[in-house]
Amino acid sequence: MLSQLTLTGMNNYGEMINDDLFSDLVLPEVLDKDVVVNAILTTCSSLPVAYPDYSFLKNQIKYWSKRKKPIFDKWVWLLSQEYNPLYNYDRTEEYSDNEVVNNSGTKSDNTSTSFNSSNVSNNTVTNKATSYESDTFKDTTQNIGSDSIYGSNSGNNNTSSSENSDTNRILTHKARLFGNIGITTSTQMLSESWDWYNKDIPMIIAEEFKCDFCLGIYN
Repeated sequence: MLSQLTLTGMNNYGEMINDDLFSDLVLPEVLDKDVVVNAILTTCSSLPVAYPDYSFLKNQIKYWSKRKKPIFDKWVWLLSQEYNPLYNYDRTEEYSDNEVVNNSGTKSDNTSTSFNSSNVSNNTVTNKATSYESDTFKDTTQNIGSDSIYGSNSGNNNTSSSENSDTNRILTHKARLFGNIGITTSTQMLSESWDWYNKDIPMIIAEEFKCDFCLGIYN
């Protein structure tokens, strides 16, 4: 009776009723479902299940895998990352500075000239004559006038100028620094990389399944 309550027994029961115990198992797309199911059956074949009811067990497998899928996705993503196993330092720097230089110089030249000139000549002409009765000269006519010899001139001259200049510069700096900074030997890094890439995601999922669905009792 105990053998019928193992994971293998529950899976066989599903085949008898033309059903699949793991039909609702949710996994990352990059994983082969048949490979994962086989890893689970291999790891847990002789262990009794925590939920001996077939329908309930199948339903719990569905929701367990939905809950765990974000974690499974992260495992797949981590193991798919490319890196150089001999580098323990890899940094990328990028700076972009926008610099505006204000060369605002204003130069003003103002020249103002005014002038006003005049030259006026005043002339007075007096005519005198004597009569028969006297030898004394007396004024007969007098003309008073003014002559403008040079005339008059006036005016203004104004001159001005200004200059402005601005400079806009964008400075970009990119750099990548990588390599071994000496805190770990190349041999140690290669050994750790070897262990990392030996991770077997289907077997890790199978171990997680065993912890959550199986009892630690062997026949």
